[in-house]
Amino acid sequence: MPRFKLTYLDNDSADKIEKIVQQYASDTKKMTGEQLVDRVTEELPIQRSNQTSVRRRVEGYYFTTEILWTQALKYNDSRPEIVKIARLKPLSHYHYLTGSREPITNVMTRADYLNDPSTALVKLRDDIIGLCMALEKLVTK
Repeated sequence: MPRFKLTYLDNDSADKIEKIVQQYASDTKKMTGEQLVDRVTEELPIQRSNQTSVRRRVEGYYFTTEILWTQALKYNDSRPEIVKIARLKPLSHYHYLTGSREPITNVMTRADYLNDPSTALVKLRDDIIGLCMALEKLVTK
C-alpha cells in the first residue's frame, strides 16, 4: 500500500498497524471489527495533557481505514456499494451526534479530522467497524 504523509504517526506504529490490519484481512473470521479497533488502539495510547497523542490516534485510525478501504476495493471496486454495505455516515452526522462545539465549517471533509479530534475518533471508530463488516461480507461472496 502506498504511504501517504504521516505527520503524527511514526513509521514503527504505522508498520504495526498495517500488520494488524493485514492479519485481519487475511482471515476475517479470527477477529471482529471491535477486536481490531482494540488492537489498533493499544498501539495508539493517549497521554493526558498531550494533544499530539490525540492527533496521533486520529491519524492512526485514519491510516487503518485507508488500509481497510484498499482491502475492500480488491473485492468490489464500487465505492458507493462499499459505503452502503459498511453503513458509513458523513462527518457532519457525527458532528451533530457528539455535540461538537467546533464550527461546522471547520469539519466539512476528511481532511478536517484534526480540526475536531473527538468527533473524528468517534467517526473513525465506527468506520473501522463498518469496513470490517463490509470486508467480511465481501470476502464471503
